[in-house]
Amino acid sequence: TKDGSPDGWTGYSWDERVLPNHQQLNNWLKAQDLTLSCNIHDNEGMGHLEHRYEATASAAGIDPSTNATVPFSVANKTLMLAVEDQALNPLKANGSAIDFFWIDWQQGGKQGGALGGRSNPTFWLNKVRCTDAKRLGSQERTMVLGRWGGLGNHRYQLGFSGDINDHQPTPLNWDALAYQPYYSASGSTVSYGFWSHDILTAGADPELSLRWVQWGANSGVMRFHDRGLSSGACNDPFKVPGQTGSCEIDLIWKQPY
Repeated sequence: TKDGSPDGWTGYSWDERVLPNHQQLNNWLKAQDLTLSCNIHDNEGMGHLEHRYEATASAAGIDPSTNATVPFSVANKTLMLAVEDQALNPLKANGSAIDFFWIDWQQGGKQGGALGGRSNPTFWLNKVRCTDAKRLGSQERTMVLGRWGGLGNHRYQLGFSGDINDHQPTPLNWDALAYQPYYSASGSTVSYGFWSHDILTAGADPELSLRWVQWGANSGVMRFHDRGLSSGACNDPFKVPGQTGSCEIDLIWKQPY
């Protein structure tokens, strides 16, 4: 869920308006021998609307009655472990059946940097979440899907190369596709062999769509992340009522009971 955050990024809870039966769904998926991951953004911390807010705030030394946001800081052990132990680990332990997290630290974030804000927290997020089981005394070998944190980050197995640049006039183009195999091959020179790239489809170019999916099927990780680039983004129905067409299902899901 988005937790009512101003830019719509943060969320550590299931939106039960969309998935009221998320535990049953996840357990069924696990019964099909599938591995499950959740995408998370940490930049804005945890707001008071989150399901696990009270426990997380208390562990962070914040009075929950104040509804103050639990700030994110990878350089603050108390804050970091409050989120790990009270918000994320229950997603693995209480029947949600989540196996690992896709750590999607957004570029441009102003919070959480190590070394007085001079270092992107990506590397440390990957380390903390990949070694969390060991901290808790488990012998489980864990993993993350995380943004590249610099040389040395290859010890945390799967890399997410970030979003295709949708600020270009035509972000879906042959050059963007051609760069992904080059990127993966180059990463292997520093022992980082498993890259996860955005696999996209271009609604106006069937050939490009086909070749992009074809590349994805032969890449280390096949992960679609269209974000509306091929057919247009969905408007928020609460801000732009009456949206129709390709967003009708999205509209239904977003309606409150």
